[in-house]
Amino acid sequence: MSKFVYLKANTLILYLFLGVMSQSCFDQCRKVDCNNSGYCYDGACICDKWYSGENCDLRFNRNYEGLFQSSMDLMARNEIDTIRFFAHQSIPNRVYTTGGLQIDFETDFTLIIPVQELIIDSMQFSIEGSGQFGLDFYEIEYGLSGEYDPLDSRTSIYNFSGTRVAE
Repeated sequence: MSKFVYLKANTLILYLFLGVMSQSCFDQCRKVDCNNSGYCYDGACICDKWYSGENCDLRFNRNYEGLFQSSMDLMARNEIDTIRFFAHQSIPNRVYTTGGLQIDFETDFTLIIPVQELIIDSMQFSIEGSGQFGLDFYEIEYGLSGEYDPLDSRTSIYNFSGTRVAE
């Protein structure tokens, strides 16, 4: 092997070594701490679905806290009222109301009401439901668990919709 080829091979190895070392010295993620199952890519956090923020520390449900003016149809009784939504502290895609109704965000615009017990006019019901939402509105319907069919409005005992009036 000639000295030229040997020198060229050593130079190539040196450049490769320096390239790898400089990449590790400039690792943009080395000082980035991503929370809630987020991970770092190119110095920025990529957040899990229901989180946001620079370090993935903001829960999605915080955007939906507040007071909503609601129009309700409860077993053929129409009422207008306000409903306050609170962000659940440990489930980032869940909100609940003052009355205890739990609502889970399912996608970026649909929600579900998981099976739960609810008391209406001193009667206890096991209910479930579905709906849709935006930043300043929601539309929800639910019915008796096991009988509720989102495609058949006759199975719904409660419909309500609302628009945000205050944070």
